[in-house]
Amino acid sequence: DPQKIASVQRAEADLFDADQKYTRAQEMFRDNLISQQQLDEAASRYQSTKATYTVALQEVDRLKALLVSSEASEKLSEKKLNDSTIRAPFPGSIKTRDVHPGEYLRVQSPVMVLVRTDRLRARLAVPERWAGWVKDGVTIDLHVEAFPGETFHGRISRINPAVAQDSRTFEAEALLVNLDARLKPGFFVQASIPSEKEEKTIFLPENAVNYRYGVYKVFLLDGNRVSERQIRPAGQTEDDRGRRFEVAEGLKPGDRVAVAVAGELHDGAVVQEQPGGSPGDVPAMK
Repeated sequence: DPQKIASVQRAEADLFDADQKYTRAQEMFRDNLISQQQLDEAASRYQSTKATYTVALQEVDRLKALLVSSEASEKLSEKKLNDSTIRAPFPGSIKTRDVHPGEYLRVQSPVMVLVRTDRLRARLAVPERWAGWVKDGVTIDLHVEAFPGETFHGRISRINPAVAQDSRTFEAEALLVNLDARLKPGFFVQASIPSEKEEKTIFLPENAVNYRYGVYKVFLLDGNRVSERQIRPAGQTEDDRGRRFEVAEGLKPGDRVAVAVAGELHDGAVVQEQPGGSPGDVPAMK
């Protein structure tokens, strides 16, 4: 309240005194008890004290506005100070740091890469022929090389509706709870997805498959000659036996495929099997 300010109260008291004296001066002037000069002096003092009172009120308003502005500046400074502190949107660990203390940054400049470890997402390449059997929300078993013999569990959270043209697989994502942080982001995992579907699968080593112009071909053994055969892979996998292709069409159990030891094979080429089965191999059955 401006009326409670000492300077305003003093100016108000002076104004009241000047007003009373000016009123008495007017009455005395009408009764010819004082001169015109004395009346003018009383009027001048009244106007002066009135102006002083107005200035006092304006000064209070100015101080109030200054206080509001200072409070706004304080809040803005607090916000800038809070904005200068980098807070992670989730608990995790710093993978890389791109800036150093004292370095000037632009707006939206990346400062670090934060990795969340309490929950991980496994990206799985599933052969297209299993599309009808993989369901959202099912629990899967996962294995990693870092912990042989141990099984980790996850749950399918997303299934990509599109199939990759090169590998003929579609991506499925599974969420894993990793509160003990044993699993590291970037681990290679092997997953087992429960299904009622049972069948035998043919696998070929990677060096037995030739890929040219969008076509996958192998050389099938026929006596001591080879014949070119087109196949359709269902996907790729990698385990302790190396990188292998899963064959969906083009081969049947018992077919033998040749692999060149040196040079390249061609349709009708005469081959000789080496001891140990290096140039020719029977596709694995699983």
